[in-house]
Amino acid sequence: MASIQSSLDASSIRLLTERYAFRARSVAQLWLHDSESSKDAVQESFMRLLNRRETYQLQKPFSPWYFTILRNICMDMQRAAARRFRLHEQALREQEPQRTEALSERAKQVASALGGLKPKDREILELRIHQELDFSAIATILKCSEAAARKRALRAIATLRQKLVQKV
Repeated sequence: MASIQSSLDASSIRLLTERYAFRARSVAQLWLHDSESSKDAVQESFMRLLNRRETYQLQKPFSPWYFTILRNICMDMQRAAARRFRLHEQALREQEPQRTEALSERAKQVASALGGLKPKDREILELRIHQELDFSAIATILKCSEAAARKRALRAIATLRQKLVQKV
């Protein structure tokens, strides 16, 4: 390891940044489980290192000091994310009655539109959407080509959309 002078000067910080960036990113990724957040945490940690370089005691190892900074930033980011999540959850709970009513009304509209489809159209949508079958399996069941199954599904969806637009 190249020796660091009597203080963390610009060249020392550049050297440390290059040396620790990859490892710091890996550690931040483990703590945050998100690539973009880990990049932000590492960038913030090096900014804090730069701003607080006078607090570093040269006789002590650099790595524990730096990774404490990184850990604190990651913990702050986790707390902020948890706070945002709680606020989002609270907002959803407050909106739940209106959302439930709107969703049930939309579900009724979709059910009504599905009921208005021809049996062949309902069947292909049931196989594709509810049963989650691929077009190869649908083609086998309906005894048609895969291309024909795709076309029938697209037509059925288009018809369903038209019926739903008419209801709105």
